[in-house]
Amino acid sequence: MLCYASAAFLVGACFGYDGIINGASIAMPAFTLYFGETTPDGQTYLPSVWTSLWTAMTGLAQALGGFGIGFAMDRLGRKWTMVGMAMFSVTGVAVQFVANSRAALLVGKMLNGLAIGALFAIATAWASEISSARLRGIIQSSLILFQTCMQMLGLGIIRALIADMRPRAFKTAFAIQWPLAAVLVLVFPFVPESPVYLINKGRLEEAKKSIAAIYGKTNSIDARFTHLVGMIRRENSGHEVAAGGYLDCFKGTDLRRTLSVIFIISGLNVCGAQLLTQNIYFLLIAGLPVKHTFDIGIGGFALSICLVIASWTVLERLGRRGLFLSGPLVSAVLLFAIGGLHYVSGVGAVWAVAVMMNLLIAWGVVTFVSAGWALTAELSTYRLRAKTQSIAVVSNAIVQWAFSFVTPYLYNIDAANLGARTGFVYGGLATIYLAAAFWIVPETKGLSVAEVDWMFENQVSSRRFQTMRDQARAAAA
Repeated sequence: MLCYASAAFLVGACFGYDGIINGASIAMPAFTLYFGETTPDGQTYLPSVWTSLWTAMTGLAQALGGFGIGFAMDRLGRKWTMVGMAMFSVTGVAVQFVANSRAALLVGKMLNGLAIGALFAIATAWASEISSARLRGIIQSSLILFQTCMQMLGLGIIRALIADMRPRAFKTAFAIQWPLAAVLVLVFPFVPESPVYLINKGRLEEAKKSIAAIYGKTNSIDARFTHLVGMIRRENSGHEVAAGGYLDCFKGTDLRRTLSVIFIISGLNVCGAQLLTQNIYFLLIAGLPVKHTFDIGIGGFALSICLVIASWTVLERLGRRGLFLSGPLVSAVLLFAIGGLHYVSGVGAVWAVAVMMNLLIAWGVVTFVSAGWALTAELSTYRLRAKTQSIAVVSNAIVQWAFSFVTPYLYNIDAANLGARTGFVYGGLATIYLAAAFWIVPETKGLSVAEVDWMFENQVSSRRFQTMRDQARAAAA
């Protein structure tokens, strides 16, 4: 199982590298010289409208990709849609590589964003459908681990190219996305199709073979197959079609599940992610030397990797809810501190802002991202999992789009010019989000799909999922 799941981890790597390149490449001097403008006093900068468009429209394209792929997944399956979208990513990277204008670069970023959004929706759905309940949280978290590893590597690559003032510096950074997509094209034809998809299509013999490939032929295949078929048929009972549509995600008990997924997946962006992902450019404006901004960023991602690995124990022993709630709590405290440092003069204050921003990135990866994606994979029914994961990707991308468009106007010198005071804005939002999350985010640690179904069908409060576990287990038996 873990061997096959590692194929999905490659998508996490693609998603992570694309995200870091979008934010970090605009801090490269070669990029600014090629696509920027110059003030009357000779200062080179990137216009706020274009920094907003490059980040925001990429997020919008990811939303469109995540939404559209939900239909394709249920019609064509998981693995072949993965191959097709990986090939589409190759095209998007090519457009970025040859772009000689801001508009052409925007088109390339949107094409690749469309593919990346689709790929991540497929990967999270497929990985959750081949995972056992015991490993589901760790496998979803491993997607984030690979994402973070690639973000650190991407930042290191840009750091190595930072002194090169020629256009080939940022073009090389873009081109590295080609081999990542190529590996997906080569690997995914050989992985087993999702047994959930095959059962929903009535291809039971193929589903049984898929389960045998995933778990091993001697690992209670008949029992696993019978249990999965029973679960899916129970979920599908009373519905005309096995695979529900997007509207079904907003009906009956699925409405609460879907709204919970949207809320959970939006947390990172609501609590300041777009300020943090643009931290290199932000810190350059604040006066920190280029090489130091990258060095601190690389250190922050290294810390993220260590924390994600450590979170595997926390996810399974202490649960998802507590870890997730610590995200907005810590974010609120540190973002208010960052805002306050605007009024402190000297290079020490800038260094303090840099350190806190990277600590927030690391903590956000563990809480909002690692625990968050584990929760979204566990809250949906088998019947609507592909659609729900698509909605999660779409929601994340739309919220990311909105905040990434607004954020440069908050801190940039040619707009509101708040600088570090932007931390006050996001600190306030994090406080509000924490209050709401306390009532909305459930604890799904150790619960089977049937037990989670029972919780929602019986309208159990999100805060009581663990206290009602025995009743759910008895009802699902």
